[in-house]
Amino acid sequence: MHVTRWVTAAVLCALAIAPAALAQQATPPSDAAKLPPPAAKYEHAWPKVLPNGKAAEAPAPAPNEWSKQEIELAEARCTAMLKGLDLVAVPDAPIREGTECGTPAPMRLVSIGSNPQIAFSPPPALTCDMIAALHRWLQRDVQPLARKHLGAPVVSVATMSAYSCRNAYGRKSGRLSEHGRVNALDIGAFVTAKGHQTMVVADWGPIAWEIAAQAAAAQKQREAEAAAAAAMRKNSPGVAPAAV
Repeated sequence: MHVTRWVTAAVLCALAIAPAALAQQATPPSDAAKLPPPAAKYEHAWPKVLPNGKAAEAPAPAPNEWSKQEIELAEARCTAMLKGLDLVAVPDAPIREGTECGTPAPMRLVSIGSNPQIAFSPPPALTCDMIAALHRWLQRDVQPLARKHLGAPVVSVATMSAYSCRNAYGRKSGRLSEHGRVNALDIGAFVTAKGHQTMVVADWGPIAWEIAAQAAAAQKQREAEAAAAAAMRKNSPGVAPAAV
């Protein structure tokens, strides 16, 4: 009876120990050295780092452009400024060159006035400030002078240069030209209703400061002559001064 119990206990112990022994035999110690190191399984982990030289292949930043808000504000201001003026102008694409040149809402000026209509050939791209100033100048100054001196109103303006991103007078240094702000226009000629063409370069004449300088010189000459006549009378009271 006792022998049977001991045999049974021995069998149970053998069954309990067998799984652990089998597990140890399934993975021999020599195989553990063949496993990859722990760090190897993270070899392709994120984030990836660009190798040297790849940074140069990144896309360049977008060119400097007017923002949507800047364009919308400029267009609204332009609409208000030109409202009620007798002219034809069409919106043009925003101009931006560098950090200073251009304008967010240029307009192509086609014509000013209607009786008569003054056509611009070719239509220049200008700011609305410049268009409003041209409208005022042509209607208030140019047309009355054209009727007086040329016998007919102006019906066409031959344009030369408008927008140009450059310094004033084309110099390498100095302030930015108003041409760079789309706020200037070079005019080549005026054409009247009679077909007479006035070339600005050929028919320029003296400008305001030259006229003022000539007037000042003439006044100075008159004063000098009057002073000379007064001195003569003082030195020769009995002699009538010669006419000057």
